[in-house]
Amino acid sequence: MLTNKNTLQYGDWVKAVTNNDELIFGYVDHVNSLNETVTLVVVSSDNKASIGRKIALIQQKVTKLENAGLDYEAGLLNMIDLALESNDKPWFMELTASLYELQQRDPSSSGLLLLESNPNNNTQSNNP
Repeated sequence: MLTNKNTLQYGDWVKAVTNNDELIFGYVDHVNSLNETVTLVVVSSDNKASIGRKIALIQQKVTKLENAGLDYEAGLLNMIDLALESNDKPWFMELTASLYELQQRDPSSSGLLLLESNPNNNTQSNNP
């Protein structure tokens, strides 16, 4: 069984090689500790047909990605796209808040998502 830093949890970003030698990147959808398997949602793969599907693998074939690109704007924008595709509003709100914070710290960022001064502001402005 995996221990300490390699323990996988729901939502962890991972990479793995399937039994068919496909390189995949995705996130953990379910962990079955009893038979030491995980179910992954494939976000990227060298086999385009696998993208968007769920696959089960033994935990030993899966490597946790410590930093899934959430410290730079392009990574956050990619995650925001995934949150939108999966209709996950809490994750979307968390990611947009992180993007806003990143854009405030880094004045060279594109500012694509800066609509107002607060991403948690639920009021809509009529100003263009």
